[in-house]
Amino acid sequence: MSQIDISQTLLTAFCKHQLVSLQLKERDQDGNLPADIEDFVEGYTEQEIIIISGIPVPFTEINHVEIKRM
Repeated sequence: MSQIDISQTLLTAFCKHQLVSLQLKERDQDGNLPADIEDFVEGYTEQEIIIISGIPVPFTEINHVEIKRM
């Protein structure tokens, strides 16, 4: 997913208070991706850093994001 698509999806979710699912780029020692983070975007700190689940996440660390339908 491109950085532009990630940014637009996160901004939409933030403005409409929608639940998102984030897949990060980091992998564990066995090469597995961690579980997706599902929560609401709480805000933005610095340029291209979001707060989700109380954790700052740089956009560059996000592999994929989608808005979850409830």
